Amino acid sequence: MPGFLRTAVFITVFCFLCLFAEAGKNYDCSSPDGNLAFSISVYQNSLVYRVRFKNKVLLNNSPLSLLFKEGSFAGNIKITKSELSEGEEVYDLVVGKTKHVNDRYKQLLLSIQQIQVPYLELTIAIRVFNKGLAFQYRIPDWPNQSSFTLLQENTEFNIAGNPLVRSLFFPNYTSSHEGRYNKTFLNNIPKDTLLDLPALLEFQDTMFMAITEAALTDYAGMYLSRQNNSNRLVSKLSPWPS
Repeated sequence: MPGFLRTAVFITVFCFLCLFAEAGKNYDCSSPDGNLAFSISVYQNSLVYRVRFKNKVLLNNSPLSLLFKEGSFAGNIKITKSELSEGEEVYDLVVGKTKHVNDRYKQLLLSIQQIQVPYLELTIAIRVFNKGLAFQYRIPDWPNQSSFTLLQENTEFNIAGNPLVRSLFFPNYTSSHEGRYNKTFLNNIPKDTLLDLPALLEFQDTMFMAITEAALTDYAGMYLSRQNNSNRLVSKLSPWPS
């Protein structure tokens, strides 16, 4: 269906590390206090992003792309427009030590376009708060397209170091999302294991990072999987049972 692809991946940071790499022009967005920074660029006609906290590496070059039946956004894109702004989320908590929340953020909107036919476009929205960040893919109404078919989401998290991971581990997509949390180092996670969200990563010096998702509407839930015995966690969307 046309409109927004309403999904978001939230990186919630309790205390953590990260940084940059060489690519094309960097488009940067930092938290209001300047400690947490998100940087994105185009490398070999694909999007890659980095995250840092107080100039320490958390996520190295991590690809972002979507594969549609109508066309791919990997190896085939350019950034046509960028827009920085600031805002504040105001809401009440149902439970917790604080009832009323005023959470300031800085936002980066990037317009992405394919450099080859059919020249499809999308927008990536990034919001960086003092204690976390989120990014979201937004799909506009495409010309001559009444709908679209998403074949694969290729969001990656290229983790710096070998943190201790706490998550539910599953052998397949048929799960209740319940069980005892596994605790092991990233490099010890077996091949073809699915990590349920949220996943908590503990770095050295008592630093923690959580990866989760939110605001899903008409969109598949996401798992993570370790890629080729590396430190890269790759998104795996839950498929239809068939």
